[in-house]
Amino acid sequence: MLLLVLFIGIAGAQESSEVLLPGQVRLLDLQANQPIFLTFEGQAGQVVNLTFRSLEAEGEIDTVLEIRDRSGDGDRNGDRRLAYNDNHRTGRDDLYASDSAITGVRLPAHGRYTVRLDSYGSIGVGRVEVLLEVVDLFETMVQEGENGDLMVSGVLPRWQVFRYTVEAEDGALLTITARDRSGTLDPYLRLFDANGRLIASNDDHGTGSVTLDVLDAQIQNFEVAVSDEYSLALSDLLGRAGRFEVAISRSES
Repeated sequence: MLLLVLFIGIAGAQESSEVLLPGQVRLLDLQANQPIFLTFEGQAGQVVNLTFRSLEAEGEIDTVLEIRDRSGDGDRNGDRRLAYNDNHRTGRDDLYASDSAITGVRLPAHGRYTVRLDSYGSIGVGRVEVLLEVVDLFETMVQEGENGDLMVSGVLPRWQVFRYTVEAEDGALLTITARDRSGTLDPYLRLFDANGRLIASNDDHGTGSVTLDVLDAQIQNFEVAVSDEYSLALSDLLGRAGRFEVAISRSES
């Protein structure tokens, strides 16, 4: 679960008892030269949207929004800028032009992230609203069949990588099949162990199966050496968008 913990102040801010859950609106009072700091614990691969808006008449406060990643090396106290926005330019009619929004940000690692809320020039004063959402870019649907077999379907946006965690027992044989369901994809499958090491991959299946298109991908009868969680990654070879279907089946060796 993603928790947002509120910090207010510039330096030496103390942790507030307030906790914001995704989808829960938080109302705040913004002061001049006093940006509001927030932190949240995120998981690698999560995708988040963050909206920061003025509640004053006619969008009187020109909001500014920033997310910083504290999980790696950076230029300030070990953190680095992950995303920034001043005027959202999203076309949303529920926001003033001067409101800010960060959308579709994929978190690179497990750990703590910092959010900085301010106004342009740090001169705005008044009531503001912030909303954090965890989103699924892939519109994922999962169906479970016999023997723990899975059928995972969804939408692959341009230049995105779909990731899914698979639990498997020692000695099991995994067959993972990725199908293009839109006529636009050249699926590329990769399988990683719990340490992030690539252990299997496939582009075009080359099996001669009449149930697969030429460009569909399949990792066939991969023997699991250690009972653990494994991560599969699906992308398009040329970064194109489309609908996909991934079948995951298990058998005994």
